[in-house]
Amino acid sequence: MANQHRRSNRNATRHGAVIVHRYTDNDLPASKRGVVRTDFLAMLRDLRRGHTPEGYPVHGVICVDQDGVQRTARDWEDFEDALTLDTSRRFYTPSGPMDLTEESEIIKTGVMAAVNKAESLKKKRRTRDWHQDRILDGLPHSGPRPFGWEEDRTTLRPDEAGFLARAIRERIRGKA
Repeated sequence: MANQHRRSNRNATRHGAVIVHRYTDNDLPASKRGVVRTDFLAMLRDLRRGHTPEGYPVHGVICVDQDGVQRTARDWEDFEDALTLDTSRRFYTPSGPMDLTEESEIIKTGVMAAVNKAESLKKKRRTRDWHQDRILDGLPHSGPRPFGWEEDRTTLRPDEAGFLARAIRERIRGKA
């Protein structure tokens, strides 16, 4: 998050803009259905009202990349509609300011929305395939050391293995 804020600050300075409020939905994937991004929704609300909760007027939105705002067409339409309630507002990415009332910008950002969605689906598929390949190759999963196992993920850790075996037996018996 700190890196994104630093990049946003540089972008704001480059375009003579001032950041008056930050909306941050860390670790909430925009592409997953059912995920509620509270700061994204707050940003839309503030754009519709024309000011932040502190009363600062909103003249545009600065982001590290377009897909930081949206990964679905639905999100993008909601954002575009809220931003352009005031036609003088601009959308700033590292590529520069965009006037989302201009037909060419609407087309360009619409295409990018489709590309972002496809990229998100491709990343999910690659991750799923990677995990499936590890299973088929008999390799342990990655990530933190699983409880009951040593770092090699194949050798039982004696002081934890008993708890693990008991939990498995209880689950087989139908306990939650």
